[in-house]
Amino acid sequence: MVKSRGAFLSSAAVLDCVAVNVIAFTSAAECSAALPVLRGRHRVVAFVASLLASLVFIALPFAYGKRRPLGTPVTWGEAMAGSLYIFFVLFWVYGVMPHQFLAWTDGPLKWRSDAIGIPAGPLRNFLSSSTENHWYSHKTNSFWPTGVTFMGRGRVMVTKEAVRDFVAANIYIVFLGVHMKIWVLWQKRGQAAAKKAAIEPVSSYGRPLTKKA
Repeated sequence: MVKSRGAFLSSAAVLDCVAVNVIAFTSAAECSAALPVLRGRHRVVAFVASLLASLVFIALPFAYGKRRPLGTPVTWGEAMAGSLYIFFVLFWVYGVMPHQFLAWTDGPLKWRSDAIGIPAGPLRNFLSSSTENHWYSHKTNSFWPTGVTFMGRGRVMVTKEAVRDFVAANIYIVFLGVHMKIWVLWQKRGQAAAKKAAIEPVSSYGRPLTKKA
């Protein structure tokens, strides 16, 4: 267990230090100083990984559908397995992924109600480190850190918490649209090929049939 001057770290901190033992900590102070950065990396990795996993989970049924002839009877076991898989995907897309985003923004990014401004994110790397004015603050890495002004005729205070909620809501909206589009694509799978085959008849050898002169 990591300790310094006879004082032990909390059990949670010790577990975090053990979990991120890619860095060799020589003292509790070094571990405690590194934990916020390491936890932040874990949060963004968890969100990105959940997003990529969602795309994989969505693509798998289409890969399976291409190998399954259209109109194949569905057994009771296949129906149960399919419904269980779809429930898992819905749980992942509408539950796990938004949770990871909120945990990332609430934790390391600190997008709270008392933080004013629109987060600049990676754009910080392209802006001067000495920029501190009404439209961008390098210190807080946010646009309009004192509120959005309208030529001196008013001010709208945009909090980072509001930006967080906006992004989280759009995660649901986007994937809901994808959800409905997938329903349509799945119901229409194989129809294009069937129409083409009806328009262009072929022989038993797969060659197009031609009319006799």
